[in-house]
Amino acid sequence: MQRNAQSAMEYLMTYGWAILIIAIVLAAMFQFGFFNSNTYSPKAPPGACSVYRPEGQGSTRFIGTEGVCSSAEPEYVAKFNGQSSVVQTQFKFPSSSAVSFTVTAWIKPETYQPYNPGGIIDADNGNNGWGLYYFDGNPGAMDFWILGQGYTQDMEFGSIYPHRWTFVAVNYTYSGGSWYANGFVDGALVDANVQRAPVLQPIPFGLELGQIRQSSSYMYNGSLSNVQVYDSALSTNQIDALYSEGIGGVPINIQNLVAWWPLNGDTNDYSGDGYNGTASNVYFTNSWESGYTPS
Repeated sequence: MQRNAQSAMEYLMTYGWAILIIAIVLAAMFQFGFFNSNTYSPKAPPGACSVYRPEGQGSTRFIGTEGVCSSAEPEYVAKFNGQSSVVQTQFKFPSSSAVSFTVTAWIKPETYQPYNPGGIIDADNGNNGWGLYYFDGNPGAMDFWILGQGYTQDMEFGSIYPHRWTFVAVNYTYSGGSWYANGFVDGALVDANVQRAPVLQPIPFGLELGQIRQSSSYMYNGSLSNVQVYDSALSTNQIDALYSEGIGGVPINIQNLVAWWPLNGDTNDYSGDGYNGTASNVYFTNSWESGYTPS
């Protein structure tokens, strides 16, 4: 018995270090996603799918998608550093007061910075416009606001955790004399708000991604992918269906699509309307799967 125990101890002393190293390597491989089937799934290259508008910008007749539009996961996503990263576009929306719209995006915040919101999407000039930002915390929340002629609407919604991919959406519409704003997280309606209507004016500045236009200190720190804007209020079922498509989801209603930045390796607008963005200090990475779980 003593001889067997001694042999076991000698075995452990001889090979224990090797077992320990193997365990450490396996843990590291798991951490970096080597055992995640998602890592090896086919990825869509930049520009794989786009909307074709044969009659030009803003047209809706005879439009369709072209390329490989299978909602495959993107090869790249955009990373913003929270200090100087921004994408500027010439997209000006909306241009009248009687408007409904929807904006959607996949986000992955990286840091806790309470009281320092990170602008995801912004189209305001300080007096008119709208925006969506991530309000940092543990968990954080989304904040949607809209400004116009002395009125400000503001709605916080959802529980947003850092280091995790989350699908967020807002639809905004005018009905029965009131404006309705609805917030969605991962396809589910989480908050709704009703307030009196502001009068929106044409926005003289283009939409930006990654910061709140009126405050350069409010910059987003994290990853961003697949930003879509529609000139209609998508239904709850449509938003849930878009979430179910995953991070590479193709626009669900191209007749009302007015801007689409997949951010898959570039800042081009693939809605067919040509609102390509200009990036400053934005990094595109193909190592983005951590924190993402397909629906």
